[in-house]
This record gives sequence, C-alpha cells and structure tokens, in this order.
Amino acid sequence: MVESSFQDHRSKAREFALGVLYDLDALALDDRAGALATLLAEPPRGDEPDEAVFVELTLEPRVRAFGTKLLTVVESRLIEIDGLIQTCSKRWRIDRMAQIDRNVIRLATAELLEGQTPKGVVLSEAVQLAARYGSEHSVAFVNAIVEAVAERIGEIRRKAAEDV
Repeated sequence: MVESSFQDHRSKAREFALGVLYDLDALALDDRAGALATLLAEPPRGDEPDEAVFVELTLEPRVRAFGTKLLTVVESRLIEIDGLIQTCSKRWRIDRMAQIDRNVIRLATAELLEGQTPKGVVLSEAVQLAARYGSEHSVAFVNAIVEAVAERIGEIRRKAAEDV
C-alpha cells in the first residue's frame, strides 16, 4: 500500500471507498444497504498490517466524508453504473471482471456521473488504484473501460442537451 501521506484527502477517500466496495461486493443487492450502514458506523479493524492504513483512512473526517459521498452514489445508482460498465465492456461481463477491477471501475463511473471531477483526474485516480491493488493486467483494463464509460457518459449528456 502506498504511503497515505503522499495522497490528498480525495485520493485517500477513493481508497477508503474501494475498500468498502470490495467488502460489499460479495453481498446480494438487497443486503448491501444494511452492510454499508454497518461498515460506515463501525469500520472494520483488520488484523493484517496493511489493514491499519484502512483504519487510518476511516478516522480522517474529510476522507470519510468524500468517501461516504462516493459510496452513496455507487450504492444508489449501482444498477445504472453496472449497466454503463456492461455497455462499455465488449468482452467481459461485469460479474466476470476481477473484483478489484470491477469496483475501481464502479467508483470511477460514479464519480464521472456526478460530473464534479474532471475526467482526466477520475481516469488517473482509477489507474492508480488499479496499479496499487489489481493484477498486472488491471491498469490497462481499467483504463480502457473507464475511458469508454467517460465517452459514453459524454454522449448521453450531449444527446440530452440537444433534446432540450
């Protein structure tokens, strides 16, 4: 895990949100809201040395606030987010993607949908998370899918603007 001191609070928040999404990923859709509330109320206190960083992330108010915002977007729009990802992933069904990759892409898609963070920043942060936590193939895969999702969201927004 990269030293947290080298990251700003928004980067740390993405890392925090990814950890929570990873935990939620094994649950049925109906069980995720309750589990999220539990995780946010009482963050896990892991036994592994690397998990101490996750605990530190949960204790920083700005990290926790932005991370919680991202998690709320992912959870409230999960079906839409997964639909966008699936549309942009020609060869991989979302349930066949590596767990880290899938959740990094979900997180980036949520942030792109919110439209408050520049596309380049979202893409860069997603690639950094993929490099840090994914496999040797994660960076290229995440980069390609997030780029395609960003383009698709741009197309949807342009079409909506034309229809107004």
